[in-house]
Amino acid sequence: GASSLECKETCYWDHGQDCLITSPTIVGNLMWTSQLYYLQYQYSMDIKYARGVYTLLRRAVNYYVRIQTMGKDGHYHLPITFSPEYPGPKGPDTNYDLALYRWGLETAIHLAKDILNITDEPMLETWSRSLELLTPYPVDANGYRIAATIPFNVSHRHFSHLFMVWPLTTIDLFNSTARALAEKSVDHWIGMGTSLTGFCRPVVATMSMLFERPASLYSNVTYLIDNFILPNTFYHEGENGECGETPPMAASTLQNMALYKWNGVIFVFSGIDDASLEDVSFYHLRAQGAYLFSGRRSKGQTEWFSVENVRVDSASATEPLLIWTSLASPIQIYAPSPGVSLVEKGDGIIQVIGLEKAGSKCMFYSNSTGSRPDFTIKAAPIDPTQANYWGLHNHSSTPKAENTNTVEQMPVDFTMKKHTQRPDTVALEFENKMCLVVDSCEMGKGSKLLSRPCLGPGRTMCSKYCDACEQWWMVHKGWLVSLATGQCLRTTGSSLGIENCPFPVSHALLNPPEPWPWHPQPSTSTFSDIGAEFFKLNDLA
Repeated sequence: GASSLECKETCYWDHGQDCLITSPTIVGNLMWTSQLYYLQYQYSMDIKYARGVYTLLRRAVNYYVRIQTMGKDGHYHLPITFSPEYPGPKGPDTNYDLALYRWGLETAIHLAKDILNITDEPMLETWSRSLELLTPYPVDANGYRIAATIPFNVSHRHFSHLFMVWPLTTIDLFNSTARALAEKSVDHWIGMGTSLTGFCRPVVATMSMLFERPASLYSNVTYLIDNFILPNTFYHEGENGECGETPPMAASTLQNMALYKWNGVIFVFSGIDDASLEDVSFYHLRAQGAYLFSGRRSKGQTEWFSVENVRVDSASATEPLLIWTSLASPIQIYAPSPGVSLVEKGDGIIQVIGLEKAGSKCMFYSNSTGSRPDFTIKAAPIDPTQANYWGLHNHSSTPKAENTNTVEQMPVDFTMKKHTQRPDTVALEFENKMCLVVDSCEMGKGSKLLSRPCLGPGRTMCSKYCDACEQWWMVHKGWLVSLATGQCLRTTGSSLGIENCPFPVSHALLNPPEPWPWHPQPSTSTFSDIGAEFFKLNDLA
């Protein structure tokens, strides 16, 4: 869905394409836009961005102020709104909106008081009171709910009800109770995986980093690359069309595993899975606060990292520079800029003092070996059989074979029911559990899987894993194909039929990926699959 400044929204996911609905339903998108704008300020620390985001954020926050109501419990509540892409009903106090509203209030107050020094903002008192009395996030035994009256019990690809975990990162994951709730909520979302897609993988990966699950981070990214990303780095979700946000989000995840800021701390190499990546280095990745970081990690040990302040205005520094590092003590400083020192705060966190001035820089390394490490940054070695920049080389040698399966090999006994709400569809059940919903009674004539099918291993077709019958199904050339046997399932009128495919089925299609685990098996691929540019360093042309 998308919201306009006139408070009118178009909502493809909820009400159909080209549908115009009235507010308030999808009111959080302007706030989300403000958060992205705020990140631009955070990465640059350019005061003009702070002024721009404040102008936009003020309007977004005040819209929520207008629609909030005081409840009998003494808390402010939000009316019925829409949690993006959730296929179930709508309800009040949607976690998507509560997370964005809480972030917006905190950020607007921070910008006005600490950054822009706005002393005549008439809404400051109202914002502070709203923040203090805003209702807590609705939760249940499975974690964060969709809304106060709506549990999360229908699988879907979007993480809208988990915005407080990421991308807003407004909960304190250093608090064991808050972290346990966040982990339970994410595990519940990803564990209900029947409608998840490649779009979810970078999100799960970044959340895995926050939960200190580097193996899950690495395996989710490589799984996305191996099974969904096309040779030209693009991605689409079958008949849903292009999904342009997924590849940039995956690239961002790669940067996050090397450098990321949350809870006021910049984490260096915190997301590296040492079992899969023995040698990792990066050059001039930008962190929030307008710092450029470089560093090297080898064989499970961080050897060194450097920091450079690249702010346009030294006065824009408003918070201490806190860095988490796994450098072994004693940590040594090589500081071209005078007056740089560090204070160890515990749990791997150091506070760096003396880098407040624009242009100041220093390096940190471990002196545990008694000598300085090699500060050279080089590109990771590339396996030429794996490198395939922009799809210029076709390394696929997947054999194609005619399907020779027989009807008797079909291991599924389906029953068919007319869909109760869609007369033109049929619902297929296996052992009294919903399996698939097909949008035509003549599947051989252009049928498709509903429930937002993901892009299949053939990369040009829709596929979906069914938890009920434990099979992958794909629509290919208008037929519903079992990827376990290569046979077709066909409906005619009120009857079901199974027959051999009237077309060749490739070997690749008969060996689909495994269903969605939280920790998929690590890929055998290397990061050279997506180009060595991420880990390449400044000595390459």
